[in-house]
Amino acid sequence: MRMKSLNNIKIITIFIVVSVVTFFLILRPFQIEKPKPIATEAVPVFMPDHQLLMLPYGSRVLALRDLSRSDAKRAAMMLNLMDEKGIFGRESIYRVYYFMVLGNIALHKGDDNKARYYAQQLKEFAKNNNMIWVEADSLVELAIEHLKKGEIEKGINKAEYAIELAKGINYEYLLIKAYNTIGAAYNIKSQYSKALYYFHQGVKLAESYPEHIYNSKLISNLALIYIHLQEWDKALVNIDKAKELYNISMLNELSVLGILDINASYVYFNLENAKQARKYYDMAKKEITTSDSVRLNALLLKALSELYWLENNYKEALVTANRCINYDGINTAPLQKGLCLKIKAKVDLEYKNIDDAIESLVEATNIFTVIESKVYLNEVYELLSIAYEEKGFPILALDYYKLYSKGNERILFDRRQSEVFHLEEEFNTEQIQKNMKLIKTQNELNNLYVEKQQLRTRIVSTIVILVALGLFKLVRHNFSIVREKEALLEQSTKDALTDLNNRHYYESAIQQLDQNKAFYRDKHFTVAIIDIDHFKRVNDTYGHDVGDKVLINIASYMQSIIAEPDVLVRWGGEEFVCLFMTSGNNDCEIRLNRLRVAISQLAIAISDKETLTITVSIGALQNLMIDDVIHRNTESLRLADQYLYQAKEEGRNKVIIFSHGVDEQKKWH
Repeated sequence: MRMKSLNNIKIITIFIVVSVVTFFLILRPFQIEKPKPIATEAVPVFMPDHQLLMLPYGSRVLALRDLSRSDAKRAAMMLNLMDEKGIFGRESIYRVYYFMVLGNIALHKGDDNKARYYAQQLKEFAKNNNMIWVEADSLVELAIEHLKKGEIEKGINKAEYAIELAKGINYEYLLIKAYNTIGAAYNIKSQYSKALYYFHQGVKLAESYPEHIYNSKLISNLALIYIHLQEWDKALVNIDKAKELYNISMLNELSVLGILDINASYVYFNLENAKQARKYYDMAKKEITTSDSVRLNALLLKALSELYWLENNYKEALVTANRCINYDGINTAPLQKGLCLKIKAKVDLEYKNIDDAIESLVEATNIFTVIESKVYLNEVYELLSIAYEEKGFPILALDYYKLYSKGNERILFDRRQSEVFHLEEEFNTEQIQKNMKLIKTQNELNNLYVEKQQLRTRIVSTIVILVALGLFKLVRHNFSIVREKEALLEQSTKDALTDLNNRHYYESAIQQLDQNKAFYRDKHFTVAIIDIDHFKRVNDTYGHDVGDKVLINIASYMQSIIAEPDVLVRWGGEEFVCLFMTSGNNDCEIRLNRLRVAISQLAIAISDKETLTITVSIGALQNLMIDDVIHRNTESLRLADQYLYQAKEEGRNKVIIFSHGVDEQKKWH
């Protein structure tokens, strides 16, 4: 019946339109067309190799540059032959590649001083000839040399300026190398979020250049970050991936493979797998022994000393560490010297040579302080605390333990920030797919263009009807888009595994509080971070499927007892954040402790016959006012995270609450 009515309306509409056309002779129908796209001129990618190939000797010079990356001896012979013919004096770009080849040959020979000299020559040549791309290239090389010498800030400054110059001329090929260099610098400084950011920038850009020689080094440095984050499986996966990329690149630099195998040996050292650690050390030794580089040989000695330590051969561990510390030119590789001093001190502590251990650790402290390596400096503080305790100086031992504890807190926060950054990178990739339909619909709506209809006054009534019908259809279409957008928005603020809201929802909840803050003016709030104890052990013991089941069960239980208007979100991994109002002095303590006790009494079925009991640790900040919640949200979360860390340090399964504005801390366990 409805279809029939619609057909009747359609027939009447057509009749009216035809009648109007017949009697008044003019009726232009609506014309809808897409506006013409605005033409934008793309900035061309700068490729100096392409410019070189356009010159008479360009292909020969380029072939020499590529050869210098793999066979330094043959490259030196070819360089001399071409130089005798005067080729490098014919064009300024030939001269640039001349210095590049000399730099590559020096690097293969392990002569860092000459490599640094040729990079400086390139920089001067670039300035004298106004060649921005050459200046950027030389700055990256100089930055790399600064990092080798432990001059981290100088390296960062030069890399940042090189990135600025390279972006200005769209020199993408160099940007990949520059991102890797500055990422490595921040990795040394233990600033993992910044390091990850630059490595990801390099990896994304390198997708357009699959044979770039720095693809392998980027992934190798990502593996090193996972080593610092103690995510050993991810580190090994990235080491293998870096080796694959090395094999398909034009790079023939065995030291790159050697560093990868040293890193793999270090992973197995931490996993206490002496057999695998020895295997990768032996591989690295074959790949590095031909190099004269102080840094690489010191790395090899450091790895061997650690291996002897793992094999309980303390005598050889001490001998090898001393070889490293006294290696000719070791002061040009301060990071490696500091690491060897650290392993020597560990052996001395084992032999009860306390004074020798302290002497080595003090020297290592000075080195790691200069290069701002927070992770290694913190490890040294821990060893100094042990050494002074053994020596009978408890006050000094306590002072260093406090430094270690404070540093460990900062490092843990940095690691969590890095994990969040990594999770957000993965989340952003998923969001692109989820939002594709929404973006397409919005673009279609924005691209609609309706021309004005010029109608004679005799058919005004007809125009009104047609416009009304058009508006009705547009409104209905808009409602459809709004509903679709709301559905997609809900998906983007939900955690797929636990069905809890996520951190993006938490941020929007804070904005909602800001809009209605007059209502909450006299209210008190508590922010709490809830972390599942020993969750990694659950994953390692029972597998990730059981780990997921634990997360789902605990999330479901918390959701059942934490209801609106309280905010409960999954922050990431095994961590949850809760924001709620409190009504009395003890309300916060009672609620959080009940939650902790209730979770510890949950029996989570992991099979037909087996159940699992889980505990949580909670860090909280109470007595927050609405302005604290809105304007000091990041600081509040950081403090709550600090008390969570304290709960973990004090044995887990605890609640530690700090009262904002009051020098009062409460513990429940």
